[in-house]
Amino acid sequence: MAIISSVPGIEVAVTVDGSDVKEYTDPDLAEEPNVVTKYIEVSSECEFGLRFLVLRGTHFKKKAMSFNVYVDDTIDDDGSATELGRPISDTEDQKFRFATLKTTNANDHSPVHEREQVKKLGTIEIIVEHRQQFGLKKPSSFAQQDLGILSEVLSEKSLKGQSLSQSVSYGETVSSGGRYYQKKTYGPPIARFVFKYRSPDALKALMIIKRTPSPSTLEEMPLDELTLDQMRQLLGRQRARDGAAAGVKRERSEEGSPNDTPEQKRTRRSTSTAYLEIDDNGDFVETPPPPSKRTNEAAEIVQVDD
Repeated sequence: MAIISSVPGIEVAVTVDGSDVKEYTDPDLAEEPNVVTKYIEVSSECEFGLRFLVLRGTHFKKKAMSFNVYVDDTIDDDGSATELGRPISDTEDQKFRFATLKTTNANDHSPVHEREQVKKLGTIEIIVEHRQQFGLKKPSSFAQQDLGILSEVLSEKSLKGQSLSQSVSYGETVSSGGRYYQKKTYGPPIARFVFKYRSPDALKALMIIKRTPSPSTLEEMPLDELTLDQMRQLLGRQRARDGAAAGVKRERSEEGSPNDTPEQKRTRRSTSTAYLEIDDNGDFVETPPPPSKRTNEAAEIVQVDD
């Protein structure tokens, strides 16, 4: 969870499937008083929520403490979202959901207007304030706010230079359990928690997380990513290694054991020799070994009787 050391006792986290999302710190980001900024790694098409924690013993100036949620800077103060999603009635919220940001090259979009829309795109901000709480709102007293939801499709020009590929949309409707009358206490906020949500590739581009090192050799690359030429190179290398390994094995076999007899060593060496000749088609074929000289000499010996 995100924590501000100067404001102890208050913690905030973004959750997916009930678990806190991993947070990253940008070491180059300048610190501000009572403000913490974290990057989070998210995937598209998944619901998310927020978790607020106020530890026992935390000082309240008034009777209540409010967590005002701003998603992509599209929710105004009076219609702040809850930890579940955006309010759509007195007793219902629509769940938050990460979605893929759609872009277009069409000329019918106004990049200047859209740049204003996307200034805080990719940002979830929670501002904590002391407030005076009065009680539950009466049914039908809640007026749904115009949340200024981001355009479904943005021009690529308006996103130029920004590592953005996702936005926030809204999913199923859930019960909120009612809302409270609150009177704002004017003055500076207690704390501000900022979460910049990005895809894994965007975080790598921003150097927030380490890039996955590229394979240094063909052997380390996934087979389905190899080109035909790379596959041929890999096969050639494998054959060369297999041939070298077979040669070493044959050489060790020929050397034999120190306890081998001279006849065993001669036999081992002779069995490792192959004799080839070219046939009528120009191909190499294996032939029987030629007779040894000792055999020929033995054949020429003629025994003479006395």
